[in-house]
Amino acid sequence: MIITQEQKSKLEERLYEEWVLPTELFGDMGVDIYNFEVDNYTFFLDNVKSLNQLVEGLQNLSPLADDALSIAKKMKEQDFLIFKKVLQYERKMEDSRLPNKYLSLVIPQKFILANPLAEEYKVPLGAALIRMIELEINGGVLK
Repeated sequence: MIITQEQKSKLEERLYEEWVLPTELFGDMGVDIYNFEVDNYTFFLDNVKSLNQLVEGLQNLSPLADDALSIAKKMKEQDFLIFKKVLQYERKMEDSRLPNKYLSLVIPQKFILANPLAEEYKVPLGAALIRMIELEINGGVLK
């Protein structure tokens, strides 16, 4: 995983403030980002009502889902409506119809990398994401 200088700066800022995700977008997840789980992201995608709300939610997660944020920022309202219909189909059917351009929206890259870590250590995904990125920020050395 490669983290940009901008992502590093954003994460360092966020780690020194209370990082709470809005309950209306992510469901009830406790106090802060450290309690964030895949179910919260699934809730977000399933319940987001507009392109603006999608972008807002992903900005709340930044820098943890910046690949998804990048895609959302390029979308038009019509793209959002198509995404929501395809996602709804995806949740109900066995055969995937999800266009490749939406894959990072459904599962951001850093989530893929952090989820096995979260499962192995039995911690929330948010805690694993933060620790994984801290490790990279510190050049592979945890402090």
